[in-house]
Amino acid sequence: MKKSLTIIFTLFLLLFTACGKKEEEAEQSTVIVSDKKIEEIIIGDFGSEYYNVSELQAEIQGWIEQYASLSGTGEKVVLKGCETKGGVAIIQMEYATAADYKNFNGKEFFHGTVAQAYEAGYSMDGHLIDVVKKETMSRNEILEQGGCHIVILEDPLLVRTEGKILAVSENVEVVSSKEALVQEGSSKLSYVMYK
Repeated sequence: MKKSLTIIFTLFLLLFTACGKKEEEAEQSTVIVSDKKIEEIIIGDFGSEYYNVSELQAEIQGWIEQYASLSGTGEKVVLKGCETKGGVAIIQMEYATAADYKNFNGKEFFHGTVAQAYEAGYSMDGHLIDVVKKETMSRNEILEQGGCHIVILEDPLLVRTEGKILAVSENVEVVSSKEALVQEGSSKLSYVMYK
């Protein structure tokens, strides 16, 4: 059942190839991470021959209800908004935890401390580049940042953090002190560490 949800959601995402940030500055698919929740904003061309807004909203709500029944945990994924503006669809999703994002989308996603990432089996060794020194961090340097937060993901998204970005993997471009863009076409996991 979880696999069918992943396939359905993947097909949905294919309809929205140009994805976005905030409504007013929509250019790139964005995930916003904080200690309290994970937000995702998807923006893309809206082909009314495929859906009307109410059908699209109902379909997304159906996937959310299916996820809630599979996970048995209630409202862990919420559709916060679904609208169109000038032929563009704007979909705002909210996830209670990184695990909900990962399970609902069927894509690798982790958000927690560096220490928690190691405990969960993620290896950051040789993957993180210090944004100031422009050098690959050693395992000891990474372990010294055990209390800092890290986002690990596989999708090409703009990652917006609530703290200053300290290090990223080579397939990630730092856009500002709190934003990093995961490059498209990478087959490796992407890492964004911040404090």
